[in-house]
Amino acid sequence: MLSTIRQWFQPRPLSDRRGSRSGRAFCVESLEERALMSYLVLPRGRSFVPVHVSDARADEPLFANGLAAKKAPHFYPPYTGPRRAELNGVQASGYVSRNHLILTGAVAGPIVTRPKTAAGGEIYSFGIDRGGASKTGPFPGRPWIRFDAVVNVTIDSKGVTATVAATVPMTNQPGVKPTKLDASAVSIKGDVVQVTVPLSALPSNGHAIDQWNVNFFARNPPLSGDFHSIASFTPDHTEFQIHVEHPPTS
Repeated sequence: MLSTIRQWFQPRPLSDRRGSRSGRAFCVESLEERALMSYLVLPRGRSFVPVHVSDARADEPLFANGLAAKKAPHFYPPYTGPRRAELNGVQASGYVSRNHLILTGAVAGPIVTRPKTAAGGEIYSFGIDRGGASKTGPFPGRPWIRFDAVVNVTIDSKGVTATVAATVPMTNQPGVKPTKLDASAVSIKGDVVQVTVPLSALPSNGHAIDQWNVNFFARNPPLSGDFHSIASFTPDHTEFQIHVEHPPTS
């Protein structure tokens, strides 16, 4: 778990996100159990507080402050690949600072950065809705997970690469050749992957930056490119809004 939401908003891997590692204690506010099943934010103190922000297109809850988490890791039911811990997402964050979008995803087990086989690799994706996504997303049972750009971190036997590309709303596939990000844009430590994307590579598509929505999902590369390769989503059914660090006022 996180000690404060601020730790998620630092441009570095979050190796101390669990209380057991840092020695900190955390509490969950007294809320209905159903409100704690999937998506949590930390807008104040050391309490996990769900925040529901209406999505005008679907009235589906979104979660502000740039952070989403699942109460317990679980796989996407149609997934047909190996159920490895490093494909099972548990937390995600996104925030803007100094003209860059910093995206972070945490999974249930350590990430292997040099897998020996294709089956041992991973693709970590951040689907971003900048305002031009289709009304319904491409994944069965997850219509509110939709995007018009995708950032991919691909891990295979050759190492780690990252790309960003706009996608076509009708197909949710890249509409242009993906732009390769510099190797320094990616950081992987333990069970956390972080990628820094210049905003120049992600121009607005209708929404202000603080209204962009994100989902973090993990895929198993050897499977076919359809939804059966998706191992997990974070959040599980919707998206979270990114946080924008505004400059302090004098």
